[in-house]
Amino acid sequence: MDSTLTSFTVYLVGYTHNSYPTLPTGIPGPISTLFTMERIGSDLIPTNRAGIADDDKSSNRARLAIEIAMKCSGLPMSIVTTAKALKNQSDSVWEETLKTLERKKLTGTSEYSTKLSYQLLENEELKRIFLLCACLGQDALVSDLVRLCIGLDFLEGVYTVRDARDQVQMLLMHLEESGLLSNSYSNDRFTMQNLIRNAALLIASENNVFMLAKRKLDEWPDDDKLKRYTAIFLHQCDVEFPKNLKCPKLRVFHFHNNHQHFKIPKDFFGGMKELRALVLLGIDLSEMSSSMKYLTKLRKLCLEECINLDENLCIDVGKFMKNLRILSFSGSDIKSLPTEFKDLSKLQILDLSNCSQLKSIHAGVISSLTNLEELYMRNTLVEWRVDNNREETENKNASLSELGHLNQITNVDLQIPSVSHLPENLFFDKLHSYKIVIGSSSTHLEPDFKIPEKYQLLRYLAILEKDVGIHSQKGIKILFERVENLLLEELNGVQDIFYALNLKGFPCLKTLSIVSTSSIRYLINPQERKHPENAFPKLETLQIYKLDNMEQLCSRVSLSSSSFCKLKVVKIKLCGSLKNVFLMSMVKLLVALQTIEVSECNSLKEIVFAEDPQDANASKSLKFQELRTLTLKSLPEFHGFCSISSTAQQKVLLDEQVEFSKLERLELCSIQIHQIWNGKNPPFGKLVHLEVNGCDNLKSLLTLSMAINMKTLQSLSVSECDNMMHILLNENSNDTQSEKKVCT
Repeated sequence: MDSTLTSFTVYLVGYTHNSYPTLPTGIPGPISTLFTMERIGSDLIPTNRAGIADDDKSSNRARLAIEIAMKCSGLPMSIVTTAKALKNQSDSVWEETLKTLERKKLTGTSEYSTKLSYQLLENEELKRIFLLCACLGQDALVSDLVRLCIGLDFLEGVYTVRDARDQVQMLLMHLEESGLLSNSYSNDRFTMQNLIRNAALLIASENNVFMLAKRKLDEWPDDDKLKRYTAIFLHQCDVEFPKNLKCPKLRVFHFHNNHQHFKIPKDFFGGMKELRALVLLGIDLSEMSSSMKYLTKLRKLCLEECINLDENLCIDVGKFMKNLRILSFSGSDIKSLPTEFKDLSKLQILDLSNCSQLKSIHAGVISSLTNLEELYMRNTLVEWRVDNNREETENKNASLSELGHLNQITNVDLQIPSVSHLPENLFFDKLHSYKIVIGSSSTHLEPDFKIPEKYQLLRYLAILEKDVGIHSQKGIKILFERVENLLLEELNGVQDIFYALNLKGFPCLKTLSIVSTSSIRYLINPQERKHPENAFPKLETLQIYKLDNMEQLCSRVSLSSSSFCKLKVVKIKLCGSLKNVFLMSMVKLLVALQTIEVSECNSLKEIVFAEDPQDANASKSLKFQELRTLTLKSLPEFHGFCSISSTAQQKVLLDEQVEFSKLERLELCSIQIHQIWNGKNPPFGKLVHLEVNGCDNLKSLLTLSMAINMKTLQSLSVSECDNMMHILLNENSNDTQSEKKVCT
């Protein structure tokens, strides 16, 4: 390295997290910073990740950092992991680390840096969580980890599912800070870089854990090893099971199979009497029943996506597994819950989601699960008994009113056939989170209206029921006050969402989706009210689909400054009577709006309508300072974004009245405008993507002044614009200097 350098930054350029390069000495261009190396004397050391302060760079700590960094051979993965592990540690720990590196000649190995981080973790809980993360695989669900921790019962002082989830989240955060975990693509998952995971699995094997993934197991470990194992994880492996495995210390057995024809041998679990967590995914359970009597200490049982889960097996579960805290049959072919399940009084989580053949739950079973905290039952066909219905005297099934006896319940995921099945005293408003679907959709819902995943924690309500009076029921109205995500389909008899459903303005609502409801004409229609309405103060996403008679989102109504103040996304499709999207008086409230998508609305003339003639004459400025995406498709009557300056002969999309400072994406399809922009200062300085299709009235796409302004444009697509003669039109044919600017 150049001895004249005083500092440099280590970068990663175009590498995945599985293939790190050695440290470069200098790299130009826009690249992402990994960490900083600074020169101390004649050497360079990693300062910020190791927690070395500016006034400490000539100390013994800095000397140790130099030598440890040199032992890492310039490998970013090793340096970063080691630096994070040593942060906030004493000098003696630094000294011992250096001695170990020298003594064992572990120069530059990611295994050592990971092992060092593991050894320096604060407590045994963190160490166990770290090894479990490695064994569960890449991008595993946090909820699966939480369930496993409850099954193993090692979270000290934690007794509820909610507390366990909070504790696990905190432990995962510590592991991220230590550099042992990375950000996943979802907040509901965690991930570990392959180099770290490989090292973690080596540590796990030293701690009597056997893990194999996507490989063929030619031969099982010898008997001595099996007797020492505390956990076995087999992920999608080609394997043949012996008649039984003698694993007297085994506490976890996790087997994820590739096909459902694989059978577990009879009495296979006879030698695993200390088992606490059993997970079997995708197998044939026809010979499983005989093993149940051995698993009396089991706390977690997951038989998911399995076949031949018959009544005898279920009876044995209820008879022998009275210590169960977690029970999941998700995706399996279970047909009924027997009365023996009444004995599972310690059960905290019951997951019956996607059990499409489940029709029968015996009366009294649900209400007997007095410690139940979470219940998942989406996509089942349970024939719930309707309370106080003389016609159902022969129905021996449970009714939903049994859920009211569960005092510990905090989270439910339910699909309720119709409003008639709702219990008289709804308790859902007291839940920490819920996903409740009432009725069934009569149409194929678009992806935007997909029900959230079962492991997502939020308050979600979907009303897909045609019953005219469902929205007026007391229990439903209470739900509206705390719901965060609301889907309404075919809600007949409602013309106005705000006044008919919740006069408090849906104070917690973040996502509102309205589908195929012909009676709705407004979100908010004016009423005789003395004070400004506080409407949708937390709403972030508004999706409207196929509302044939909707005329306006908001008619002339006085709204408080907090109304719609967090709205980021507006998507509208197939609303044939809608003439505009926003009133001009409403624009000042839309301070967070980032996306507008409007398509297939045959009557739509403009996005913003000037309801007051004085505003129209004054050419009032319309500020959309956060707008990033504008998509307009198949709008045959469209005149312009705000059509004050447009005429039938000259339809202009945008002019100087509208201010966009952050617009990145503009998509126009089948709208009959004559100009995209009319004015001096085009607002396209941040535009990245421009797509124009089927706009037959456009004779030119861009003027020279517009093109000069588009310094960040990366993608330009023009198609099926039959009358377009110019992509780039120079307003001043003598301005050759500007043409040169565009070309460069």
